[in-house]
Amino acid sequence: MNPIQNAAISINSGELIVYPTETTYALGANPLDAQAVQKLFNAKKRDPKNPLSIAFPTLIAASHHVTLSTKTKLFADHFLPGAVTILCEPTNSQLKTMAKNGKIGIRIPDHPLAFNLLTQINPLTATSANISGTPGARTISDIDSELLSSVSTTIDGGKTSGGKSTVVDVDESTIFRKGSHYEEIKTWIGDNSSFPLE
Repeated sequence: MNPIQNAAISINSGELIVYPTETTYALGANPLDAQAVQKLFNAKKRDPKNPLSIAFPTLIAASHHVTLSTKTKLFADHFLPGAVTILCEPTNSQLKTMAKNGKIGIRIPDHPLAFNLLTQINPLTATSANISGTPGARTISDIDSELLSSVSTTIDGGKTSGGKSTVVDVDESTIFRKGSHYEEIKTWIGDNSSFPLE
């Protein structure tokens, strides 16, 4: 059995996993499983009031869990997959409990291992695999040993590129966090950056 199959089994069992994205390694849990989400917050020592981004393999898969406006779809067609987090209104009751100001962030990672994983199991949390307040991990060895001890499966994709995704609310034409493709995104939506998530 390969690591992706093991990871899918772990997620279905309510466990945590680590997987690579095009920026840093992510800590994965089933966001539709409240107990798994709580386990993730505990492992990261993260305030449950801080929302988590959610990964999907495609925009179509995301559309089963969030509302996508025409403008957001056009934006996503241009920038996804990639290091961009789009804020959307969830339609799922469990995801609504994780929303901030009525919205959650969705990610479609541009990484082959992440994509292969997400085609088998989605949605999946896409928060960075780190203790809250510490830098994101670009290799498995960079991940805090205490956090790793609470993880069931790791998918090693070597060294990732680093950086952060840009967080944007397309419908509100607002960028909340500056990251990858920032200048291009700013041009696309207009300059209305606030950065309250920094």
